[in-house]
Amino acid sequence: MSLAENYKAQRGELETRAQALIDENKADEAQNVLDEIKKLDEEFENAAKIQANLNSIKDKPAVNFQNAQKPSQNAPVIDNFTHSDVKDEVKLYETAFAKNLMGQPLNNLENEIFDKVNLDFKNAAQTTEQHGVLVPKTVQEKIFRKISELHPVLADVTGFGVKGDLTFLVDEATTDAANKDLWTNEATETPDSKDANFKEITLSGCELVKGTTLSWKLKKMSIDDFLNYVIEKLSEKMGNALAYAFFNGKGKPGDSDNFKAQPLGVITALSKETSTPRIVTYTDTDDLEVKVRNTIAKVKSGYGKLACIYANNDFVWNTLANIKDKNGRAYFVTDYNSGGVGRIFGLVVKEEDAVPNDNMVIGAFKKCYTYNTNEPMSITSQDETRKRQTFYSAYSIIDGAPLDLDGFALLKKAQS
Repeated sequence: MSLAENYKAQRGELETRAQALIDENKADEAQNVLDEIKKLDEEFENAAKIQANLNSIKDKPAVNFQNAQKPSQNAPVIDNFTHSDVKDEVKLYETAFAKNLMGQPLNNLENEIFDKVNLDFKNAAQTTEQHGVLVPKTVQEKIFRKISELHPVLADVTGFGVKGDLTFLVDEATTDAANKDLWTNEATETPDSKDANFKEITLSGCELVKGTTLSWKLKKMSIDDFLNYVIEKLSEKMGNALAYAFFNGKGKPGDSDNFKAQPLGVITALSKETSTPRIVTYTDTDDLEVKVRNTIAKVKSGYGKLACIYANNDFVWNTLANIKDKNGRAYFVTDYNSGGVGRIFGLVVKEEDAVPNDNMVIGAFKKCYTYNTNEPMSITSQDETRKRQTFYSAYSIIDGAPLDLDGFALLKKAQS
């Protein structure tokens, strides 16, 4: 029996024994068997390396000492030795991450990179929370790519990855009255910077926690399938939470509030304005063509080319798509190549489930809304032995807020 066949047979027997002990709720004995598997993996890895080194020199001819003192003129020059089989650390950590969550043993190299990455992550964290395992950057990118497919607003906003608080200075002096005295001449003194009309917007820590449960049978899938499953589940839950917050989030709680800190949503911010100048209401008897045009007019000139209409599926197809001109022709034009599902009055329309029923948001999110990931995503796992399930909890710190409400407007149905 070859080295690999012997290793495979021994490992299979140990895996069977470990599973039987787990089924009998003998956790301590099962852990001992897992330790044996880990030791077996290390021994096989070392033996395989020795075997590979031996094989690499078996077929090489012996050195001819008579010619060794005078190398050929055309002989290749050998520089410093380099390992051709150096592991890709990114892929290696991705594998180690998956195996850790699946409860599989890690080999020496995987253990080394796994411990290094997570130690660096925990040392760099700004909070005192108990952190889980850092989600590989490649997996985080796939999650956010999937999130953007589920929620178009998340593809449109501009995001940052700054640890800790991130503060923006936003110039509010944008009206004609504020700009009329900006022209000057050589004899005129430059005004003090203290007269500048700036406001500060600080993105701090809002903790986002979402979880999913996986049966032990599903954990036996391949590493790639496991990662794809985790990506699918977390994308759906985290995407729903983020998109909802960017529209409806309550922001930071005051002294009398009992909700948790969360991003400030556009709809919330528009509703808090004095006399709500950027909100248009309608009833069932109103001319929706006029109301939609009035809402578009609330968006400041200059943002119009960047603005899109966001509404849920029902409002798009049962309200917007039914607005017609005097000749009975629909203003809404289906267009899946524009980044949304269609256009109306020159604006791209995007289906966004996070927008409440009977509401429509017009927004230049790319320019006028931003978010910051204060702490990258990590995952903790907890086994539920009786149910033979593992609960995975994803944790991240993310905050968001509108930078300029001039780039937004809201059409909503009047409360009856």
